[in-house]
Amino acid sequence: MGALFIFMAIYLFGLNPKDKVIVPVPENASPEMLKTLEEYELKVNSEVPGVVVSYPVKTWRAIGGLLTIAIESNLNLSEPTTSFSKDQLEELKESFDMIEGSQVTAETCTVLSELLSELMIFFALVKHDTVYYNLGIWNKVSEYPGVTEEMTKELNSVVPLNGIIYSPVTIDNIEYAPAYSCTLDDLEVFANFIENCNGFLIQ
Repeated sequence: MGALFIFMAIYLFGLNPKDKVIVPVPENASPEMLKTLEEYELKVNSEVPGVVVSYPVKTWRAIGGLLTIAIESNLNLSEPTTSFSKDQLEELKESFDMIEGSQVTAETCTVLSELLSELMIFFALVKHDTVYYNLGIWNKVSEYPGVTEEMTKELNSVVPLNGIIYSPVTIDNIEYAPAYSCTLDDLEVFANFIENCNGFLIQ
């Protein structure tokens, strides 16, 4: 069940994107044609910044974990570098928790865009290209079978739940990594979407 959940996808739809392709619908279109047109419109708009983007759940949860930690750390600073409010953080958490129909406002996206720029500069400087977010599910990096319950407990004692790491953990010459991860490329796609979506809805 867990493995199936990891490979499911979520969609982010821009609330007021700068550009969007509208496919005209013929009069008296059949249900089959409507479905085909809808799928075509979705495919075309996936190439237009700010309209729609999809992620595997494992990637979206890792992006959410990274940004939540970054925002919470920023909120605790005496002089925050970005102007997130607690309400904006809660708004984002609903989307990171994949609550269908949750929305993130254009105002929150503006601040989020600033944070994403800072994070991508950080990753470029320290030469990290992958972020792992520990939700309690681990994989062996280069071999099978899966990770035993005993080893999972040991790994969770090294990297706490909801913790972030940037490289696998090595135990007895075997590399382990949390199942939820995102890459610098994933963050760049998200940043491009955020710059152009004017708020988004999650489905």
